[in-house]
Amino acid sequence: MLSSYLSSFLVAIAAVSALPADGAGPGRAVASIEIDFPDPSIIQVGDTWYSFATNGNGVNVQFSSTKSVQGSWARSAGYDALPTLPAWASATRPEIWAPDVVQIGSGFVMYFAARKASNEAVHCIGTATSSSIQGPYTPSPNIFACDEARGGSIDASGFYDPNAQKRFVTYKIDQNSLGSGGSCGNGNAPFVSTPIMLQEVAADGVTPVGGATQILDRVDIDGPLVEAPNLTILNGQYYLFFSSNCFGTPAYDISFAVSNSVYGPYTRRGPLLVTPQLSLMGPGGASVSNDGAYIVFHAGVVGARTMYAGKIDQQGGTQIQVCTSTACQVAS
Repeated sequence: MLSSYLSSFLVAIAAVSALPADGAGPGRAVASIEIDFPDPSIIQVGDTWYSFATNGNGVNVQFSSTKSVQGSWARSAGYDALPTLPAWASATRPEIWAPDVVQIGSGFVMYFAARKASNEAVHCIGTATSSSIQGPYTPSPNIFACDEARGGSIDASGFYDPNAQKRFVTYKIDQNSLGSGGSCGNGNAPFVSTPIMLQEVAADGVTPVGGATQILDRVDIDGPLVEAPNLTILNGQYYLFFSSNCFGTPAYDISFAVSNSVYGPYTRRGPLLVTPQLSLMGPGGASVSNDGAYIVFHAGVVGARTMYAGKIDQQGGTQIQVCTSTACQVAS
């Protein structure tokens, strides 16, 4: 498995070396936010679209907005959507990852991951609420999910299922942090699983209902991990978007799996975007709008993972097309 992973990684590196210089061109996507804005989420409120991103540029949770997803995004420089952290989070290096926001009634719930104060080796998932989309968000004192003995929990994403009329949260058990080393901590045998979990929640979006269900896990082709789960419905089927391989490397990608039930089983399709399609390097951390019409994601190296935005079109069957403002890519 490792040799095949290394081979694909080296091919990806070779492809990156052939990427054109910055600027629009045939088949080349152009960043919507041209500074570090990783793991972006997307939500529409009224006639405005909003995105929240992993800590960076001096704040815990970054924030941006636009009137047109594929148009110009305005980043609120210096504004922190989560300025206060819960007591369980590390005060010295919280490292807030992959925030996602859902609207419930007239209020908003944010899911985020932070390092645990009592064990900074792991991240746990927390929730925060606000009466306005831009925040600031007030964190709950309670941990939503942690799975500390299995390496922690990250990448929470909210989903409302109109068929079941229930709310769910997907997330990743970060077990590669307990791996045998190598790429993202899990590139050397024996390899550990990195399960994607589905947790039903009450109408408030934060109270778990029953236990979590595993709906996906890494296989050899995924390299060290799968992560960044995000659910939507397209043409009556459940599409689970996720990333595989190690973030910040050319091998990182955006993949998807399809099911007739929110609980699975999910059949892998795609991948959707890989290096060097659309002249991207290491695309990942994708989030899809509630209606399945738009997608945002990052690409680039750690410290410079810029945000891209695209429109999703279903081409028939499970085939989908992603089009940024300058280029398109089809996957099935």
